[in-house]
Formats: sequence, structure tokens, C-alpha cells
Amino acid sequence: MKDENSPPSPEEAIMQATIACIEEYGLTGTTNRRIAAKAKVNSAAVNYYFRSKQVLIDKVMDSTLHNAFDWEDLRKLPGDTAARWCTEVFIDLSLGAKTYPGLTRAHFHDLVIRGDYTTKGARRMQQFLQELTAELQNRGCALPRKQLEKAVAQIGSMFITIAMIPLFYREPFGIDLTREEDLKSFFGSAIERLLAP
Repeated sequence: MKDENSPPSPEEAIMQATIACIEEYGLTGTTNRRIAAKAKVNSAAVNYYFRSKQVLIDKVMDSTLHNAFDWEDLRKLPGDTAARWCTEVFIDLSLGAKTYPGLTRAHFHDLVIRGDYTTKGARRMQQFLQELTAELQNRGCALPRKQLEKAVAQIGSMFITIAMIPLFYREPFGIDLTREEDLKSFFGSAIERLLAP
């Protein structure tokens, strides 16, 4: 078992550096040289540990998608009703997107810009929404299945908008969706209405 205080392995350091580079430079600006500099390793280490930058990027993207939509963590969020729990889920996801805006844009870039619905980010979001529908039914949401699916799709589309452009509503409406209190109000009222029988 690894000691929490021990330094990260070279592989972990390279993955953490890759995340930092994506945040700072975007996917296209993330180079082996920049990753190595942030990880404090030789630039050949990227290929040594991961075979190529693309393999490394794929591994980082898979790992961050898994972490974002980790049901073990999401199921533990508070909420005494299905709607309140669902609100907490989307606040949690939105705060994650706020913490890692570069990764969020990278995950949804090809979906939003090129209309590519086959990307890992798009497919994982679709899978998550299907799983969320089942979880809401298990938590007592009384909507008929088709109505619940439609409500979950609407909630999901709100999340993608917030994740990609959180300040869009600040100027015209004074809603800053990078602030937790605004997220609670925004998601809370919408989800309560959408999930009401």
C-alpha cells in the first residue's frame, strides 16, 4: 500500500502534469516538452511510460471522465428526495467543471464544435444520463419513465451549457454559474419543476 505522503510515481507525475497542461494550454498546446517540464522528468519519459503522447492523453481523458461520473461518490451526496439529490449531483459536477474548465472543454469540444456524438465524453455523458434516470426511479421519482427521460435530458443539456459557458448568463441576468449559491438556485428550482409529478 502506497504511503499518502510519498511522492507520486513518474507515471502519476506525468498524468498530473498532463492535466495541468491541458488546463493551461488546451489539448492542442499540450506537448511532450511541456508535460515533462511540469512533471520534472526527461521529455523521453512520456514515451517511455506511455508509448506516445496520444496514449497518455487518452489515459488522462479516460481517468478524468471516470472520476467526474463516479457513481460511488455521487450516490453518497445528500438529498432527502430524488430532486434534492439530483440537484446535489449537478452542483457537484458543475463545481468539478469549474475546477477543471480546460478538461471539461476538451471532453466536450468535438461534440460541441464538430457535432461528433461518438466521442468518449459524449458517450459517457449519455451513459451517465441513462444511469441517472434509473437512479432517480430507485430514489422514488414518481414520473413515468418517458417523462423522466425527457426531464433528465433537459437537466443534462443545462449541465453541458453550464460546464462549457458558465458566465453566459452573468451579464444579462446577474447569474454567475461559477458560484455555488447561484448553481444551487439555478439547478434547484429547475430540477424541482422538471421532476415534479
